[in-house]
Amino acid sequence: MIIPKHTNYFVVNYHYLERDGEKSHASHPTSPETFSNHLAYLKEHFAIVDIPTLFSRAKENGEPSVAITFDDGLRGQYLYAPSLLEAAGGYGTFFIIANTFENYIPATHKIHILLSRFPASDLLAEANRVLPETAQIPLSTRISETRKLRDDIPTANFKEALHRMEHRQSEQLLDTLFASFGLNAEKISEDLFMNKEEVLDLHRRGHTIGGHGSYHLALDTQTSDVVAEEISHGKKVLSDVLGESPKVFSYPHGGANETVAHILKSHGFTHAVTIKQAGLSSTTDPFFIPRFDAKDLSETLGA
Repeated sequence: MIIPKHTNYFVVNYHYLERDGEKSHASHPTSPETFSNHLAYLKEHFAIVDIPTLFSRAKENGEPSVAITFDDGLRGQYLYAPSLLEAAGGYGTFFIIANTFENYIPATHKIHILLSRFPASDLLAEANRVLPETAQIPLSTRISETRKLRDDIPTANFKEALHRMEHRQSEQLLDTLFASFGLNAEKISEDLFMNKEEVLDLHRRGHTIGGHGSYHLALDTQTSDVVAEEISHGKKVLSDVLGESPKVFSYPHGGANETVAHILKSHGFTHAVTIKQAGLSSTTDPFFIPRFDAKDLSETLGA
């Protein structure tokens, strides 16, 4: 999506930052060179600010501004983003999945890892070997005709089948696939995610640390009790690391609704970001702040 002209207040979000040739866990990572080009453009046209400042400026029609965010607490973000941001005179907001400090790998990232290393057809064959006859995943016909159409059929079906499973079932299948293909989850987690010392270093350097849940669950699909536990546990873990409570939150998978927002408010959060692609205006709700993706900015600059 091309960011509309005259969008004076917006957020750009990043996930994987990786150099060409590095072992990738993503199909479309952003290189540090591309990120640097993005920053050069943004610095020339906008003030690079934190989310509360951006929200205030949009509300008051102040100086054109942008906030830069990073979901999931990935180590590549720590390796490349802070120094480039600081050189541009700006700071970022890093949203951390709390349980990754204990070597937990969310299902989304396990899927990324498997697909980055093995053909989807091989993954489906192994999944079908362990799944019951009634739960076999098709190899040649699409499960969904409306979702994941950019992927080839095996890749689309692998993602879609896991998406449709109950959470515990999908976790069990992914753990089985990791074991079958000889992947060391603990070592991969240590390489993939920031540790507590790196998160604290970002905080001390002036960057913002925000919450992103404990297990990276889509909170709009969970009970209120589960949502409250996801938010409160994640907040406590980050508070223990930082010495202060996080105030901003990124909804995992963009799973936002009024119930989740209300629970966030009750736990002391002041702002939350979604994955809706839009800019901010004077009427933007602080708990439903939209964001463009890094790919949108690349498309805009290439247009």
